[in-house]
Amino acid sequence: DPSDVLFMRGSTTDLKLVLLDGAPIFTPFHLGGLLSSFDASALGAAALHTGGAPARYDGGLSYILDLRTRAPRRDRLHVRGGFDLISGNIAAEGPIGRRVGFTASSRSLHDYGAAILGGGHTPYGYRDALGRIDARLGRGHSMSATGFWNRESVLLNLKRSGPNPGAAFAVPENASWGNHALVVAYHGRLGDVALDATASASGYQAELPLRPSQDGPTPPAVNDGLHAGAETDRLRLALDGSAPLGRSRLRFGAVLDRAETLYSARRFADVGTGTGVARRAEGLAAGVYLDGVQN
Repeated sequence: DPSDVLFMRGSTTDLKLVLLDGAPIFTPFHLGGLLSSFDASALGAAALHTGGAPARYDGGLSYILDLRTRAPRRDRLHVRGGFDLISGNIAAEGPIGRRVGFTASSRSLHDYGAAILGGGHTPYGYRDALGRIDARLGRGHSMSATGFWNRESVLLNLKRSGPNPGAAFAVPENASWGNHALVVAYHGRLGDVALDATASASGYQAELPLRPSQDGPTPPAVNDGLHAGAETDRLRLALDGSAPLGRSRLRFGAVLDRAETLYSARRFADVGTGTGVARRAEGLAAGVYLDGVQN
């Protein structure tokens, strides 16, 4: 199971680099270990670098994990699914015409087994979707598009007081976060030169309600507290190529990377009004590389 490798921990997030078909995925780890980081049946290859990584990777001082989704089968339509006490999943793949194929899968956690497991609500929520479309353009040339989305949450208020008619809005009770990624890639050959061009847009969002202490002399009002949020978006354009060089192979490429991060905080009573504090940062990086590989 290539996705099991993702449960390596022990360093900060910015020292790790996890790529899905070339798109950086910021938080592929799931709380509780109830589900693997990705649907293993959708993955076709995984390369783990804990040191001495090839020059084409920028970042990942702790480790680099390069995951590749599996190309869809085009012989006929395949559908599968599963359901257990805590989770469910469904997947499909097949042809779309003569030159195009698709694969799609989705997973989620549910509460239907709560009565058997002891009742109550599951404090942890998760759902995701992963899909890929492949198109053959001609001999030695193809394109693919991969999309990934997930969202998970943890219930912070296990008593669940429910909606309060005196509140300006429903006070959030969940901490939630998730990733999204979209990748469009071209794979081709020009003589002995292999080329891969990738354009990806990926991001991460997180929301955390911060309630005041209930132990003070005066109970806090229903709308007291802060709603903190964070968003990171990354746009990456990369060109990678390789060509034979005697008994070795020469790898070369270039990358353009733009990242933008937004941090915000609002009082519960101000959510939805545009009032609050927000700070934005952005950066642009570009680079080229040349790497010799001995066959």
